[in-house]
Amino acid sequence: MATQLNAHGLTCARIPSLKVGYSTTSSDSTQNLEFRASLVHWNTFEREVRQVFDGIRWDTQTEILAYAPPPNGGTGPNHTCNEQLFCGDEHSTVARFNQNVGHVMTSVFQSLGFRARFGDFKTCCDTTINNKVPDIVLLGDQGSLRVVGEAKTPWMHTLDNFSDQEDTRSTFGQISRYMFTSKAKYGFLTTYDQTIFFMQAPHPHEDKKEKHWALWHSNVIEHRTSSTTVPPRSDFTAYRGKVSLRECFLFLGMKTSGGSPKCANPMKEENWVGPLSTTKYNDSDYISPSSSSSSSASSVSSTSSSGGPSDSERGRSRPQPTLSVAGRSQPSRSPRPPVQPTLPGTQGRSQPSRYPQPPTQPAVSVTGRSQPSRSPQPPAQAQPPSRTVPTTRSQSRAMRDLEDRTRTLGLSDSRQTRPTQTSSRDVVTVYHNGATYYYIEGGRQYAVQLHADGDRYYFMQGSVRRYVRYEGKR
Repeated sequence: MATQLNAHGLTCARIPSLKVGYSTTSSDSTQNLEFRASLVHWNTFEREVRQVFDGIRWDTQTEILAYAPPPNGGTGPNHTCNEQLFCGDEHSTVARFNQNVGHVMTSVFQSLGFRARFGDFKTCCDTTINNKVPDIVLLGDQGSLRVVGEAKTPWMHTLDNFSDQEDTRSTFGQISRYMFTSKAKYGFLTTYDQTIFFMQAPHPHEDKKEKHWALWHSNVIEHRTSSTTVPPRSDFTAYRGKVSLRECFLFLGMKTSGGSPKCANPMKEENWVGPLSTTKYNDSDYISPSSSSSSSASSVSSTSSSGGPSDSERGRSRPQPTLSVAGRSQPSRSPRPPVQPTLPGTQGRSQPSRYPQPPTQPAVSVTGRSQPSRSPQPPAQAQPPSRTVPTTRSQSRAMRDLEDRTRTLGLSDSRQTRPTQTSSRDVVTVYHNGATYYYIEGGRQYAVQLHADGDRYYFMQGSVRRYVRYEGKR
């Protein structure tokens, strides 16, 4: 028997994983803009989201909004509850986001009485943004803008692995302009897989509050995260990875329904956002204290009378890698090379990408170290830089995970029989020599860069995708 889903169940659930096509756009569709004012790490975002969630009388929300397959299975891969459409550009990515987040959460909003709906910007009746068209908006029932959103493709963008502060600011440039021009207090940037939430609000430092505002940004919220219980009175760091993406949009729906969704940023636009430049920003431009987070007791005592954290607490950062301030010699908006896949357990929040990358040559170490290979290389193979450098211990965990994932993968695997354009589906045995993954062919060793595709790994050889089985050290 199908499972009945009400507003609570839909909000807590993760969203399905995107099904990416074998051929995808290679454009990064990023405007040549950079955010210029102060950045603040909104480190209490997840806890604020949970406080809103816990404040709803869910026991009174009994309306059935959807049906899920029975928990004991009975559904195959062709069931409509599973993603079926291939995505290859930003339009289809936005379409799947609107279906799995916008469509569902609009139903939840209406059930809760929030009078809010997701839609496209053309349905907005009270705002223009200099002839620009944001990808996704949250509107009031009468068409008034509440939240503005921008989408990018997950195979061209990663939101949790910025190389420096300038990289961060260029990524935030487009959404910060949309928020400033539309006077929207809240916004978000999504790749479907990852989403960052924003708020434009007064600067957290008392001496700057009146004339200077800042762009507050959350941690990355992963699409696969389900809502998980956190013990009462926990420190705000305990909520990392515990709130679902839909739960975060419930927070925005509640905040913009109960109060004004607009704000009056007093800064001049040119001081907020502008064309990409060679400006080198200081650490003081990114409010991100580095040593320690507050204890549970201090977190509770610093909350405001409304139950939310104070501005001073919001401005305190959790321990995190501090963004470097290495400047760029010149502005560049060329597509970034694909990030080395961080295998499970290797580093921080980074997770393996499940998507085919733009064709790359396979002579790169998966460890991310920029060093010559110890074995002969195939001709004309470039080595794009990587941003992740796993430790020896994390390499071991990654290798064990890769071995587990690929041990049972054989030539008879039905997933390998899907038609492709030029891809080969033979499985190649790879080894690891302590620094490099490689395979042996024709008596020669070839170093490879591995990519993740769900629970499988592969490397690109020209335009051919070759899947691998890991056999350990040799």
